[in-house]
Amino acid sequence: MHWAQQIIPSAVLFPPQDNYERVQLPDLATLAFHPTEPGAPTSAQVTLPGLNRLVQRNLNQPRGIAAGPDGRIYVADTGNQRVLILSSAGEIEKEIAGGSEPFVEPFDVVVDPQGQLYVLDATLGRLMVFDADGNYQREIPAEKSLLEHARGLGIDRTGRLWIANTPGGNVVALDEKGAVLIKIPVWPGDNAQPVDITVGNDDTIFVTDSGLHKLVSFGPDQRRLLVWDIPVANSMDGSHTTTGMDGFVYMTEPEKSQVVKLTPHGERVGSWPATGENGAFVKPLGVAVDPSGLIWYTDVAGGNIFVIEPGK
Repeated sequence: MHWAQQIIPSAVLFPPQDNYERVQLPDLATLAFHPTEPGAPTSAQVTLPGLNRLVQRNLNQPRGIAAGPDGRIYVADTGNQRVLILSSAGEIEKEIAGGSEPFVEPFDVVVDPQGQLYVLDATLGRLMVFDADGNYQREIPAEKSLLEHARGLGIDRTGRLWIANTPGGNVVALDEKGAVLIKIPVWPGDNAQPVDITVGNDDTIFVTDSGLHKLVSFGPDQRRLLVWDIPVANSMDGSHTTTGMDGFVYMTEPEKSQVVKLTPHGERVGSWPATGENGAFVKPLGVAVDPSGLIWYTDVAGGNIFVIEPGK
């Protein structure tokens, strides 16, 4: 029996399957790390080199963060009911207070390859679109039940928007008119609470789930591939993810105060500690990688924005 059959019962496969006869299981040879020397740290213990800098403070529970193709950074300053546009140097350029109506709970943001900004307001149950300069364009008329209390927003390379429909236990792909293109139950029959979603450069789908305390990957055909444990966290402050231009996946672990780097297949490479001034506790939540490879993250506990310069 393949090891995955022992972890994932066939009854919960999606699409539903009676057995594993039609399920393509991943080749572990393509995922394995090179052997390490005896006593060497595992990938989960590796501290990656990098300079961690504080670039903004005095925000109120900032959560989602995204990088535009021009290097500007967009931050959901949730507690202040606004979205901030930062320069590539981290300076505040503009404040967005809302679209067709004021924000109530701007929770997550994403930017498409053309620079359009999408803002998920989890209390209003609305998905609003702005241009790169923060000018309101329109609202995507998606079903409100998919957006209310949703905790994560993503976009794939074809431009489909993905919603982590936290209360419904699903991740959902929408078109520009708000129509549902794909709906994937994260773990049917269990207490799934998807928090965030990112789609890799090879169309692998990664979902963090605070009900299961798992990172779950799905193939482009929506079949569940692999599952990893992640630290326990509630759905408000669960792990968020993004995909860099290098194809690697980046994930926050808020309760462990670290940002994790994963291979395009989801295996851990190592992590950067999220460190505050004078030893202050930092709770990283939203994460983004800009075109130059800098890693930006929000500190939801301290109201700060940090940036990591890898390799420094």
